[in-house]
Amino acid sequence: GYLELGMGDGAALVLWENAPEDKTRTEVLGARIALYITAKKWDMAAAVASHLVKVEPENEAWWINLAYSVRRRVLLHLAARQDKTKRIDNA
Repeated sequence: GYLELGMGDGAALVLWENAPEDKTRTEVLGARIALYITAKKWDMAAAVASHLVKVEPENEAWWINLAYSVRRRVLLHLAARQDKTKRIDNA
């Protein structure tokens, strides 16, 4: 609900308020991935998705989230390198 309403902070607060034993449930970790993707925190999304792929390899959603977040992380890294090279060439 919170993410659909653009309330990432509210979603994060709800996730942090979970009981310690619930924080590692796949449903909670899946919600955490959605939060990280919305916040464009690709490294964190990839880390959680990687864990879930190991725990539930039959769940294609975890594989898709892992692939998406890794791809975004790599593309941003390449774009930053290209921008840095452009600035050096134009100096």
